[in-house]
Amino acid sequence: MTKQFESPTSHDRLRSEAPFACAPSGNIFVHASAKGGLVILPHRWLGFAWILLCFVTAVTSVQGGTLKIGDLAPDFSLPEHDTQQVVNLYDYEGSVVLLDFFAYWCSHCHVAASELHPEIEDYYAHAGANPGGVPVHLIPISIDNQDPEAVSEFKTEYGLPFVLDDTQRQIFALHGKGYIPHLTIINGAAGANYQLWEILYTDAGYGRGQFQALRSIIDSVVVPEPCNAALASWGWIFLLWRRRRASATVSFPQE
Repeated sequence: MTKQFESPTSHDRLRSEAPFACAPSGNIFVHASAKGGLVILPHRWLGFAWILLCFVTAVTSVQGGTLKIGDLAPDFSLPEHDTQQVVNLYDYEGSVVLLDFFAYWCSHCHVAASELHPEIEDYYAHAGANPGGVPVHLIPISIDNQDPEAVSEFKTEYGLPFVLDDTQRQIFALHGKGYIPHLTIINGAAGANYQLWEILYTDAGYGRGQFQALRSIIDSVVVPEPCNAALASWGWIFLLWRRRRASATVSFPQE
């Protein structure tokens, strides 16, 4: 049975839950999960049916890429799968961004897609923003370079408005060249309580219900309202004025 995820109290709590993932290794695709065992999975490659031996292993923290939590995510440009229109990460400035690196043949990527679009993209779109007033966007990125039609079917099956193609896996290599799905949360809101384009979470794997844990990280991004910031500034000015006035007041004893 797939382990249900509870809302974590920290990023480490989320990362220690051993989520399910798949791992590409050359032309061999290793299937990993939190429960031990041995399974045989079919894989279609260049029109031929291959029977691949897959094993199951616990995934706790797979971060093979150069980027880690706290780093600033560089911009990237990738084509949309169907339209070939180029999309840039920095086009999403002002938002919290969730990158979902996936492949259509990865069963755990299907689990992630079935929940991330309704429970992240649609959830925050309906709310207008996260509790801190910051919009949230999901960016699905396919790393498959063999079957474009299957990627389109994946997109349609889960109602994804768009999918970006990283067929050379250059962006995937930066964020985590290990297991998929690989998820990265990035703060794209200037003036927030994190740096602009700071990586808040990056790790492999997804278990059912994990969107709750991801929401807790997304909801931690807050941009102070301008009026509140202005009032706070005036409050400090008034307080300093009172202190300086008090210090300048001299009392003389009466004769």
